[in-house]
Amino acid sequence: MRKLRPDSKWSKLTAEQRETLERWLFEENIAYHEALERVKREFGMAVSLRGLSEYYKRLARVRMRREVIKVKAAFKGFDEWDTAWELLGDVTTAMTVRRKRRWKAELLAARLDAMGKMEGQKGPISG
Repeated sequence: MRKLRPDSKWSKLTAEQRETLERWLFEENIAYHEALERVKREFGMAVSLRGLSEYYKRLARVRMRREVIKVKAAFKGFDEWDTAWELLGDVTTAMTVRRKRRWKAELLAARLDAMGKMEGQKGPISG
């Protein structure tokens, strides 16, 4: 995995801020829009939904690698590797699908909200 660009807002987070953001996203499982508000309020950073989504995906990959290392250590010497890895794959796939569905629903809600605001700004149509 590539390193974050040095000019990325995410690379400017302190270790404590990264841990806090990771806790919000993975342990508290807050929605992206709530995370955006907290990042702005607590870290003083204005970031986009897409930027947060990409950073989340990056964190998810890092966390998954950490978990795989732990699982490998736990299953060291286990004879039925295929079964163990198949189960691990099923779990990770389910976690990814769940988060993607939630993100798509949030994105759709934001788009519908924006469309509703645009409709309210239009003047009467003359005929």
